[in-house]
Amino acid sequence: MLVNQQNNFAFSNHVCNLVVLYVCGMCLALFMSCTDPKTLASDSELIPPLSINHEHRGAFLGVWGRNFNPNSEKVWFVGGEVQSANESHSLIASYTQNSAIPQGILQLEHEQVGGVLWWAWGDQKDQVWAAGEQGTILRATQSTDLSQWTQESLMMADEAKEKLIIWGLWGTQVEKENDEAYTQVWAVGGSVRRGGPKGVLLKRNQQGQWTRVLNNFLPIESADDPLQGTNLYKIWGTQNEVWLIGEGSLVLKAHLQVSETGLDLVDWEKQTLDSERPELLFTISGMPSTEQAGSELSPWIVGGYAQGKAWYWGQNQWKQLDLPQVPSLNGIAVSQDLIVASGQQGLVLAWPNKASGQLSQSIEQQWVQGAESMTLHSIWPNTEGKFWIVGGDLSTMQTGVIIGPQAWQNDASALQVQVW
Repeated sequence: MLVNQQNNFAFSNHVCNLVVLYVCGMCLALFMSCTDPKTLASDSELIPPLSINHEHRGAFLGVWGRNFNPNSEKVWFVGGEVQSANESHSLIASYTQNSAIPQGILQLEHEQVGGVLWWAWGDQKDQVWAAGEQGTILRATQSTDLSQWTQESLMMADEAKEKLIIWGLWGTQVEKENDEAYTQVWAVGGSVRRGGPKGVLLKRNQQGQWTRVLNNFLPIESADDPLQGTNLYKIWGTQNEVWLIGEGSLVLKAHLQVSETGLDLVDWEKQTLDSERPELLFTISGMPSTEQAGSELSPWIVGGYAQGKAWYWGQNQWKQLDLPQVPSLNGIAVSQDLIVASGQQGLVLAWPNKASGQLSQSIEQQWVQGAESMTLHSIWPNTEGKFWIVGGDLSTMQTGVIIGPQAWQNDASALQVQVW
């Protein structure tokens, strides 16, 4: 089912174009249930009392990080802001922890005029990517110091590129015989603008060039029909399988196959989602390796139109989790012991990492103090099982929030925050 957001809303400026998915297009989710949704569990054990200690210039939509060693962690936060006259800036901040600064320092790392960044992903070596509006894809070589970000080439016509929003990134390492291993990366996206590209899947080559992948399973746009096509919001996979999700309960699955050009996606199939009606599917994630958690625990999907929904992959099918009535969910992260989801109105949910839909009594929820008007958009778990959560006010794109693992442990030193 195609979600025709353009028929329901008039996008007269950059701000409306940017936030249609999470504000205009989700106005039905801004509701109050029969009971007060702001009631907190008094005996919460999974989620500590969370609150916002620092607000930042610009909203953050994606987070990704990596440990250099047990005592050195670096995390990137990508997003942007809309300034006067609707001029937008992309922003990349970073958190660095090392032996010299045990509590870590949070600072602005990169800024440029242009489209807001929506997602970040990095490999297990030294590379990290950020992508977003206007077909922007940035790459940096990972460093404990400030990284140098450079723009990579997107092989698309300028008009299509200008309308393209890249909402998701994911990749995996390619092992080739008699050749050095390298990282194969894909990106997914679409457009909220009339005539913009839909069902976009991009593939990166070793020279840093991105080209569009076409396949009969991908719901692309049509020059003859402005209503044709479906946006893809995220991509995630394991060593063998890759999932793509998007509008209208769209779930596509493909397998990885080594070729002369790297890794290809083959044996495509469209999967059925356990849902009463078509849903917006925002984020898919799971354990980094299915060998660690077992196929029954990976992956999870979150989204929802009128209220938050979650689905898990078990016994070769997608099953819906029995959630309490909450606003739409945007982010999800999976650790060895805990699954954490986040969404509108500063909502955070947590439940044990078990492959079962009968978890209603174990699901805990909190409304982050100070984030009542914000969407908590993305989550990344560190190696200690603590979580980074980012978001902001997506209606203005001028105020953002970063919640660190320090919020999950009372004995940790506070972050050093550079004001930007």
